[in-house]
Amino acid sequence: MEEKILNICSKLFDKLTILKGYLILGKEHKKIDYSLILINEINEIDSLICEIVDTVKNNE
Repeated sequence: MEEKILNICSKLFDKLTILKGYLILGKEHKKIDYSLILINEINEIDSLICEIVDTVKNNE
């Protein structure tokens, strides 16, 4: 279980880094709309968090 949670958390940190990068790009390049990419990344983060919760619940 611990290994699975660590792997999911690693993916979560990667997604947060991507999200942060697109927010910075959006600030620097105001003419480009990154909202669809940001929404997709947020949805993936949500899925990863749900996966962590499910993993913890199944191993209680």
